[in-house]
Amino acid sequence: MGAKHFFKQLLTTLNEALLRDVHTREPQQTSTSEAPPTSEPEPATDDPSTNTVTLTSTRTMIPLDVSGEIYTILHPTYELIDTPQRIETSQLQPFLDGAKDLTLVFAQSGKALPATLHSIYSTHLEADSDTSTFRHQRGETVLVVFRVSPQPQYVLQTVIDKVYAFRLQLQYGSPRYDTRRRLQLAVPVRLSLPPPPLVTAIAKQQLRIVREITLLSRGIQSIPGGCITDWICESLTLQSSLAPFADAPTQSCTLEDISLGGVCLALEHASEAEELLHRLMLLHIPLPSGPEAPYPPLTLQLLGGIRGVGHTFSSQLLHIRFLRRLPKEIDTLLEYLEGHCVGV
Repeated sequence: MGAKHFFKQLLTTLNEALLRDVHTREPQQTSTSEAPPTSEPEPATDDPSTNTVTLTSTRTMIPLDVSGEIYTILHPTYELIDTPQRIETSQLQPFLDGAKDLTLVFAQSGKALPATLHSIYSTHLEADSDTSTFRHQRGETVLVVFRVSPQPQYVLQTVIDKVYAFRLQLQYGSPRYDTRRRLQLAVPVRLSLPPPPLVTAIAKQQLRIVREITLLSRGIQSIPGGCITDWICESLTLQSSLAPFADAPTQSCTLEDISLGGVCLALEHASEAEELLHRLMLLHIPLPSGPEAPYPPLTLQLLGGIRGVGHTFSSQLLHIRFLRRLPKEIDTLLEYLEGHCVGV
């Protein structure tokens, strides 16, 4: 696909998706912010005589109602894992001994099947069932649920690798639903922590969240720039701001990967990682710039919660979920940046 056609398709599909998202909301919710009024898109034109560039700008405001699920987002009743070895030995041992059953959930049919853990390996596990497994096929996605007490439940995404009469060999897969993109950034990701009462205010609808998506482009041959920002709004004044984060403690992290649903960040000061677990935070992620882009690159300022902490030799990894997923069309941009751009 040529660059001209690629960016024309990207901008068209993204704008259409944003319009669909707004029109599906209740009318009174689409104007909850008193940010500057939306500018109508204007055609991008260059004036060689003055060496100036006219940009196309589109702006969309989307209310994010997370009041009813903010505590579940930050304190999930389940944890996604990529291998059973993530489970503490004391919690895993009853499954290895056959004292506790697994639950196999088949993604295509949604049916659940009790099973016994036969054995685990570095790349796969084997599970036995009292029911014949011949009707299942290689390549099916299966969620393996380890129910422990107390919570959380551990959920392992797998793919059927081999089918036996009453046994399935299940290969481990990535716990993240969306494709992870690895981007090289020239500056670190900034992570800001607000005071804990902010979460309570959101849950009680004393504060609301609005996502503003502003895109800048120079015709159809350039990577869109701009910003996607989650604003905090007071319910009475409806004034958008990020004031709760103004004096919040800030951490600098390295971006390991990013997807539509969240990010993985490397934190140098490993001793601080556990203290951040289940906290709400604001992420400032400057995406790489396109070649010869006449404007700043697309920047993400998104609210999210730390769902888990991983470990490497030199740092700890923070697994963060955005409060709301990015539009699926953004993945086209992330895929392009992953393969074509290095830093900002």
